[in-house]
Amino acid sequence: MNSFGGKIKFESFDLEKLRKDNSFSTQKVLFPHQSEAIDALTRAFTFRNPQGKGGLLVLPTGAGKTFTSVKWLSETAIPKGAKILWLAHSFHLLDQACDEFKKNAKWIPFPRSTLNIRVVSSNPSHSRAGDIVPTDDVVIMTTPTASCPCIWLSSASFGYSRDSPIGLFSWPYRHSRLFRRDTPGLAQQAV
Repeated sequence: MNSFGGKIKFESFDLEKLRKDNSFSTQKVLFPHQSEAIDALTRAFTFRNPQGKGGLLVLPTGAGKTFTSVKWLSETAIPKGAKILWLAHSFHLLDQACDEFKKNAKWIPFPRSTLNIRVVSSNPSHSRAGDIVPTDDVVIMTTPTASCPCIWLSSASFGYSRDSPIGLFSWPYRHSRLFRRDTPGLAQQAV
């Protein structure tokens, strides 16, 4: 772990060791709306579409968007080798997402044996965009940092490919002009 002032810059998890640790042996129980959202995500993202896919997870404030998204990513996308770029607009939300990925790391299925998480922002207690490396599995960063031109140079080393983009956005409301309404709980738009 590489941390500064209690904030995470980078952390690598030995998933096999976490799976054997019984101190956090039970998973959170999903509420019905979270189960429905996970089912919709699983149907929408088959990982067989070479042209990529995007989506918007729509849950109200306090309904568990971060937990639901991270649970699905940990159980479905990460085991398939997907690279996760998590964007948030505040340092607090970066730390919240990082904590949720750490809590769910234990439940990432075999054969996956490690998980590397990097938090990137302008905050000196976080990594810089130039620190991103191909072995990072999850990069959590602020949206202003992501809009910096230097991030697109780093994204190539992270393993991002425009050949098969996948985007999942977690949002407290749905903007009707931007997203389709035909999938309850999950609005879809190609990225």
